Amino acid sequence: PALLLVVIFILQQFSGILITVYYTVSFFQSVGTSVDPYLSSIGVGVARLVMTVVTSVLLRNFGRRPLFIYSSIGMAISIFIAGYFTKEIQEEHVEKNSLPVLFILIYISLGSVGFNTIPWIISAELFPIEIRGMAQNLIMGYAHLSISSVLKLYPFMDETLGGAFAVQWMFSIVSLIGALFIFTFLPETHEKKLGEIQEYFKNNSVYPLRHKRQTRELTEEAALEMIKQ
Repeated sequence: PALLLVVIFILQQFSGILITVYYTVSFFQSVGTSVDPYLSSIGVGVARLVMTVVTSVLLRNFGRRPLFIYSSIGMAISIFIAGYFTKEIQEEHVEKNSLPVLFILIYISLGSVGFNTIPWIISAELFPIEIRGMAQNLIMGYAHLSISSVLKLYPFMDETLGGAFAVQWMFSIVSLIGALFIFTFLPETHEKKLGEIQEYFKNNSVYPLRHKRQTRELTEEAALEMIKQ
């Protein structure tokens, strides 16, 4: 579980969801849209407030895996489109417009459901009770250290990659990698007993293979029951 969370928090930082929040005004200035960057930052705050309420409802009714996977895919698509329009504006192929801001707000809203919320929740659900307190504290310390490091790296990333649109496309790629990683390795923890979660890590850490094996075992049990009858 610890290694799984370490990778998830690395993906969280490089998906850009926290960078766009901490560098809101300068990020929108680099995008170069027709919308005032300070007004855009207010939009980010409103979107996050609304999605906090929505996320609390979704997490009570749906599993962690589907919310995480679908929100990451949505993030990848929306920030890629935002990067495309940013590139078109910066290269003066089109006039300045509000489309990059719109898709960045969609990206931030979707991130509030997945990358910005779920890693913190599952850090309290994956560890055995005996070591949960210590393990969670260590993971939280690592997470905040990685947040600080990546925030310091952002200006360098912007300069090295070649501008705002390239940074947004990097966020898109990382978000897509995150969706694939979650699909492959993260077990479902919603409404699961701790014993079921621990059994997953003991027997198999690749979720699709684990699910396939469980299906095969159930099929074999059903076949044996039919033979006995």
